[in-house]
Amino acid sequence: MKGPRAYPGTFAGRQSSFRVGVMLAVLAFSLLVFLVPVQFTSGIALGSLAVADPTIHIIDDSTGGDCPAVGVWNAGAHKCTLSRDILVDDYAVGIEIDSDGVTLDGAAHTIGPFATAGVIGVNVANRTGVTIENLNIQGMFYGVYLQGSSGNMVSYVNALFSGLPVSVPGGPFAGDGIRLEGSDGNVLLGNNLVANYNCGIEAIGSSNNVITGNTISANGLAEAAWGDGILLQSGANGNSIFENWIESNIVDGISIMDSAGNTIHRNNFVNNPTQAVVTGVSSGNSFNMDAPNGGNYWSDYDSPATGCNNLNGDVFCDAAYILSGGQDNLPWTTANGWTTAIAKPALALKVPSAHWASYADYVFRELTVDWTLANNGTTKAFGARLTGNTNTDGVTLLTALPSPAADIEPLSSAVFTLRYQIPENTGSWRSSMTVSASDGSGTSYTYP
Repeated sequence: MKGPRAYPGTFAGRQSSFRVGVMLAVLAFSLLVFLVPVQFTSGIALGSLAVADPTIHIIDDSTGGDCPAVGVWNAGAHKCTLSRDILVDDYAVGIEIDSDGVTLDGAAHTIGPFATAGVIGVNVANRTGVTIENLNIQGMFYGVYLQGSSGNMVSYVNALFSGLPVSVPGGPFAGDGIRLEGSDGNVLLGNNLVANYNCGIEAIGSSNNVITGNTISANGLAEAAWGDGILLQSGANGNSIFENWIESNIVDGISIMDSAGNTIHRNNFVNNPTQAVVTGVSSGNSFNMDAPNGGNYWSDYDSPATGCNNLNGDVFCDAAYILSGGQDNLPWTTANGWTTAIAKPALALKVPSAHWASYADYVFRELTVDWTLANNGTTKAFGARLTGNTNTDGVTLLTALPSPAADIEPLSSAVFTLRYQIPENTGSWRSSMTVSASDGSGTSYTYP
């Protein structure tokens, strides 16, 4: 089992201390430029420097492989929890997952390069059932790299400044925050992928993955005019991409190349030079589902001035959003509109008001009753109406149902007037009402 190397206070140790000083100065400069605090303090001890030697291997055995060198191994839970930050040797891998079914919990610690560039923060090759969570990765070429791996979870990972371009034959090349290659059926959830030099997420020949709840912003390199928020290419098919925030990436919010059958809906595309593009031999990629799920929010298509009209007052633009190689038939009018529009309106009937509308009504026992339907929630009710009514003591309803429809704003109400035939000698009775309404996406509800 490998442990961290120690560099004592010899000439070599002084040389290492100088390298540490340079690294911290660079990080301080990054702090000033990017306002991202980076501290590798737990990896530095008085008189010695802890460095991955060269790679920490996590193995599902009694000790967890190299886990004790950097954290705590729970054999029963098959889990390694980091207890310090890790500095990775130049052009090395920080952590290699060597067993199926293990969890790496970063516990908010950071993996970063020792001096110039590490290759991969966490490498998962030909594995299944692996979870990587709660981890910061900064300055590696690839933050998390899944190769030939299926059924894994990467969640709540902050991958920043990955993929610094390198000049090699056929290059230069730049890396990604999270890269999937030949990897199917994985889940990328709640990750923060910011300012990586190529893509926030790149999937190559990787299918049926779920990408959701991620913040993907400012990825790419302006000088080289490359970089996408999400790139699907070379047979990345059948992936489901929803409820991500994709903003201000250098080239495209999402690019689909030679890939088919991907579903992209309920994402926020904000201020990307090209919000989305589909190229090559690509078919069956959908940018919307049927209501109530709808399509995506596009910051360049959210008002009449940008072409998004909403004459019926629902939550979707009346016309499709057209992109190169596809279209979104149900674009949302507001960012994150699905968080408030897709919910059952909180409707309730108030105590009705009854009166004889005229002396003739009194003589003929025809009573007018005003029913007040209140919306006590935060979701607008569309097409609210009274749909059914039953009464006791021989009372009969004279007004035909369903009633005319009304849209009811949150914390507002609408009045529906009905007329009843009241038998002689009836002073009170019980009346029960049914109501229907829809939310802004068109989903219908009945009450009670």
